[in-house]
Amino acid sequence: MIGLEDDSLLALINDNNDVVGSVSVSEYKKDPKKYKIFTIRVLLVSEENEVILSSSSFFEGSEYDTEYCTILKYDEDYETALARLCDALPPVEPRFLFRYINKDKYNVKVSLYYARIKSEEAKKYQERVILYPSEIGTDDLIENDILFEEIGFLKTNVIPYLNLDIHNNKN
Repeated sequence: MIGLEDDSLLALINDNNDVVGSVSVSEYKKDPKKYKIFTIRVLLVSEENEVILSSSSFFEGSEYDTEYCTILKYDEDYETALARLCDALPPVEPRFLFRYINKDKYNVKVSLYYARIKSEEAKKYQERVILYPSEIGTDDLIENDILFEEIGFLKTNVIPYLNLDIHNNKN
């Protein structure tokens, strides 16, 4: 989790995305479903159209996740949180995909982005790069329902179009 320590205060939000309170990271980890938070996530996609993951232990039960994820802090706005996350990214251009709410395991509103990067370049910025699907299988992702659904969306709606050779042909 980028830029968060156990004593960081996370912003609690309501259904209108207004900040209505705060909770420490350590308290949040005890019962994440109790608190509604706002998360920004960036999935990196390699030149071979594999999702670049890393070992993660922040979210309970998620062995693999994106390295580039943060939660809105109590004293910051969305743009500041996004800038904080982008400062930790390799030199890529994150592109917004969509926002969704996950209430199954967590109570979280997620703003999802993706970016393209060469695997070798990603290895310079991450301690351990894990490629999906070549290095880990689908069963390894099932425990992390957020990531599993995000990758499903990428595979269906984004990756098929990344390498299209589109030319503007004028007659």
